[in-house]
Amino acid sequence: MAAYEITNTELFLSPVSPTFHGRDVFSPVAAHLCMGRKLAEVGPEMSLERLVSLPSPTSHLREGAVEGEVVSVDRYGNTQLSIPAGDLAALGVRVGDTVGVRLGRRQLALPFRESFSAVPPGDLVAFTDSAGLIALAVNSGDAAQRLGLPPGAHVRLSALP
Repeated sequence: MAAYEITNTELFLSPVSPTFHGRDVFSPVAAHLCMGRKLAEVGPEMSLERLVSLPSPTSHLREGAVEGEVVSVDRYGNTQLSIPAGDLAALGVRVGDTVGVRLGRRQLALPFRESFSAVPPGDLVAFTDSAGLIALAVNSGDAAQRLGLPPGAHVRLSALP
């Protein structure tokens, strides 16, 4: 087994976006490799000891709620949770319902919609993102800042009547 640091910028799309490395770096490099480039051409071989395995974020269904954490916050302030949409469905929450969101001692009631644009600008919303995970957002705003949610913050979701 070997690992290589991807440093050969001649293989990247240009300019490289600060948020779309899958499109601008990884996909073009993979295409070059599929076309016959040697692995060593992407960059120098690196020690396997430098590789880090991160624990997978988890969610837990318990006592009529699902608990998880903020996995990531994008540059717009949208917060991706470790909670799969299936966990909310298991609680009986469907698109169009209201979901209870507990953030520490704060309890909020948010609409669960198909996307952030399904609510008026400035409103909070919960929705299923493209990865199948629950996200919290503000239409035309920054949910992470408004709610004080950095990566790793604990979140508990529940069905509301």
